[in-house]
Amino acid sequence: MVVNALIWRNLSAHPLRSALTALAVALGVGMVLAATIVGQAASRSASELSVKEPWVEQKAPGRDDESFEPTSLDTLRAEASGSAGFDVLLVQGGLAMVGLIILFAASFVIANAFAMSVTARTREIGALRALGMMRRQVMRQVLAEAGLLGLIGAALGVLGGVGLAWGLMAALGTLDDAPLDVPGWGVALSITLGLTITLAGALGPAWRASHVSPMVAVRRQTTTQAGWYVHYGGRVGGILALILLPGVMGLAFGLRPSFFLSMALAGAGQAGLLLATVFLMPSLVAPTVRLARPVLSRGLGAAGCLAADNLARNKLRSVLTAGALTAALTTIIATSGLMTAFFQGGLMGFGRLYNEDILIAPNIAALLASGELRIENSYDRLTVDAVMEPALVEAIETLAQAGVVKEIERIGFARVPGALSPLPGAPGVFVDAEIYLSLNNFDFFQGDAAAALEWMRRGRAVLLTPIVAERLGVGVGDAVTAQTPHGEVAFTVAGIGGNGYNFTVFSYADGETYFDVMGPSWLGITIPAGSDLETIHRQVQAAIEPFEGVGAARTDTVFYKGLFDMLDRLQLLLDGLLLLAVLVAALGVVNTMVINVTERRREIALFRAVGATRQQARRMVVAEAATLGLMAALIAAVLSLAMVALFMIVFAQGGAESMGLRMDRELVAMIVPPALRDLALASALALAAAPTIAALAALIPARQAAALEVVAATRSERVTLKRLHRRHKRRDKSHP
Repeated sequence: MVVNALIWRNLSAHPLRSALTALAVALGVGMVLAATIVGQAASRSASELSVKEPWVEQKAPGRDDESFEPTSLDTLRAEASGSAGFDVLLVQGGLAMVGLIILFAASFVIANAFAMSVTARTREIGALRALGMMRRQVMRQVLAEAGLLGLIGAALGVLGGVGLAWGLMAALGTLDDAPLDVPGWGVALSITLGLTITLAGALGPAWRASHVSPMVAVRRQTTTQAGWYVHYGGRVGGILALILLPGVMGLAFGLRPSFFLSMALAGAGQAGLLLATVFLMPSLVAPTVRLARPVLSRGLGAAGCLAADNLARNKLRSVLTAGALTAALTTIIATSGLMTAFFQGGLMGFGRLYNEDILIAPNIAALLASGELRIENSYDRLTVDAVMEPALVEAIETLAQAGVVKEIERIGFARVPGALSPLPGAPGVFVDAEIYLSLNNFDFFQGDAAAALEWMRRGRAVLLTPIVAERLGVGVGDAVTAQTPHGEVAFTVAGIGGNGYNFTVFSYADGETYFDVMGPSWLGITIPAGSDLETIHRQVQAAIEPFEGVGAARTDTVFYKGLFDMLDRLQLLLDGLLLLAVLVAALGVVNTMVINVTERRREIALFRAVGATRQQARRMVVAEAATLGLMAALIAAVLSLAMVALFMIVFAQGGAESMGLRMDRELVAMIVPPALRDLALASALALAAAPTIAALAALIPARQAAALEVVAATRSERVTLKRLHRRHKRRDKSHP
């Protein structure tokens, strides 16, 4: 009972600190729970899709017929559900990633809050130890306080997560197809993560509290000594970075990993860089102070100098406060560069292999505007389910008969087995081989266009991407046996390389014969030499105008504009969600500055006593917080640059080529400058916004500092203790 009373008293003694800490946990828990709710709803919707066309099961070379088992209906349904589910993971994964980042930022807030709490209660803890409390009991008490805050925050987060999921599903218009359902496992997972992060953040302060000596109770309290993290963290971080970067680079250059392995290797390297930065941060406080001190002293005079000095006084507190903001800013900056490099750069790279003059395909911009196209249905809506009306094809054939267009290439799609798909859920593409290969739409890594055309004219031939060929262990001329709706068929590998679709390529005739392709989903158009492309483009647009949901795009300009718009919206959504992580970091700034003002009441009062005005006291606190924001932004900008550079280098060693992207100068010029541009823009915005956000978060503590009464704040501690003693005696007499 005594311990429970101490726990509640310690939390209620600083209600603002406790409330801000619980709110930080609640935001992360809510985001993770929202991810599970949205993901489950989308997966349930995908699982209810009927399998319109049988899937094809791949048979590996050298596999005996007796060992080959046809695909069951349950397997087909599971693969169809998995196809849509893979795309859903993009949305669900984005929400989950933001939630985990918020929880990571919250761990800094929690660690800082409990570190300050333990420091303020050092003499009290020493007294409890002198009265017989054991070390493990002290540690349990601090962890129990953290657990209670974590439970409160998790409970608030569950309510907020359900509300956020409902809002997202309502905005996306999916509530009718997939009603809101809160999975029990999602609630348990989010609460567990919240409690784990809370206890992990409080573990260090709890350990330090358990090692407070009983002699502290009778000694005059001195400044808390910095731990090993402040003294040796920089060395550990430097050693980790020196080992990590050459190690990851060596593996990338030595293994030349395929797409998925390179993604895993780059992710591990980026996680290591983040960990190294966490260790390095204490050693970065002093350089930041030296950088900011001249500016602060010129702008604010003595108040600016004091603000800079206060940061260096308690490096651990400065690091924990800036760490939460660094985590949020790093994610925003890094994703800006990575999404440009990975998605937009990749799309432009594949776009080099569209050599038709005009492509008639589903109108991405119109589908996005109408809400019909979403990430979870993008594959099917743009390919398999987008079969054109025969009348549309006839309208284009009329233009060909009139000599307006030269050739019409039919492009169809059908589902193929996972073993034949470069990416999970990707369909196969079926093309008029003679037109397709004559336009150099396939970049051969193995084989050549002439031999491939001969094989595809004979029928039952296929063009593979390198990652599929490596997965199956086949080369040009080998056979890949597959079960189709019309039985098992052996397809000859006619070539290995890259194509603009990033799908496995078959001939259109094979699609009609073996895969039941009912008609083209896209049409590729070439024009006569010397014709005006703009004029013919307008004629084609006029011909397809009566047909809804399709558009004609010139491949030399705006074919990917709709996809770029969708990616830009996704980036804006992600940045908007990540602003919640910045909010968590701002809560940490408020926490820190409130405690700083409380601890430095006498110092601030003396500053006022020697002539400083209330405005100067406010500026001192705000300047201190703004410098923390500047520190976080600088670290985030450098760390983001390192992460993006590491990703590009690792991915360029094998990941790009395994997907059929040839890493030449042209592709590098398409990817690197735009990624660096977006990275620089995001860094500049962070450098401007972070100090401002931190300064705004410090306004309330700054007002408290300015409101301190000079006389009251400089009175002797002994007088204050005597007053408290007399007050307690009166209370005891009134409550015998």
